[in-house]
Amino acid sequence: MKANKLPRLTVEEYIQQEVESNSKYEYHNGKIFALAGGTLNHGLICGNVYSELRNALKNKASNCLPFTSDIKLHIETTNSYVYPDSMVICGKIESAKNDKNSVTNPSLIIRVHSK
Repeated sequence: MKANKLPRLTVEEYIQQEVESNSKYEYHNGKIFALAGGTLNHGLICGNVYSELRNALKNKASNCLPFTSDIKLHIETTNSYVYPDSMVICGKIESAKNDKNSVTNPSLIIRVHSK
């Protein structure tokens, strides 16, 4: 095995690694990637996005809820688990079969890209 090539993990192994390490990782079809801390600008933009979403949904008395990057999204079609910067889910929150802490039905997904 090459030194720079990591072994593929099953979804169950990935979830267990997150639990045991108490760290966030994204999972893409067997490969995991540790999430690094964000920059000051990234944190500010993400906070503003979440705040605006929350206020807009609250003012409309919507059945939609905003979520921060603490919530994991399972994308079944690509066999991925990711942490978007913000998400909105309307109606009942649906969880992944393999991970009750991963949602599967956002109406809006936001990724912030900043320097």
